[in-house]
Amino acid sequence: MGTETILGVRIHADKLLIDPCIPQHWPEFEVTLQWKTARYSILVKNPDHVCRGVRKITVDGVQSYMMHEVNMQDDGLLHKVEVILGS
Repeated sequence: MGTETILGVRIHADKLLIDPCIPQHWPEFEVTLQWKTARYSILVKNPDHVCRGVRKITVDGVQSYMMHEVNMQDDGLLHKVEVILGS
């Protein structure tokens, strides 16, 4: 539970919720989650050295317009999620 709180990456129903709260000095972190038959590789980058605030999310190279969640798919594939922190 503590890891979910700090990393801010958790699953709720069929949504991947993303809201990191990390130390400013962390440049990035990566986590991989399994959900049903799919895997999600999540890379969170912190170029502005902030503690929190999602500026941009891309899923499999396509920008998401939902700032804190990703619709998950039970499709047996590996999905790459990139999160950029900043204001």
